[in-house]
Amino acid sequence: MQFGKRVTRCEEDADGVTVWFTDGSSASGDLLIAADGSHSALRPWVLGFTRSGATPATSTGTVWWR
Repeated sequence: MQFGKRVTRCEEDADGVTVWFTDGSSASGDLLIAADGSHSALRPWVLGFTRSGATPATSTGTVWWR
């Protein structure tokens, strides 16, 4: 778990997921839990909206996972 850090980017590959932070550090693991709040920086990545012009997610009261 990482607390008090801001994410700059995420990448997923065959070995898992790696997240890079603004302080230059990174963390790797088998899964990513994006519990960073209602203005989530990770939501577009988790939901696959990483390309320009993609429709952003809106709250429907359901749980999202990837």
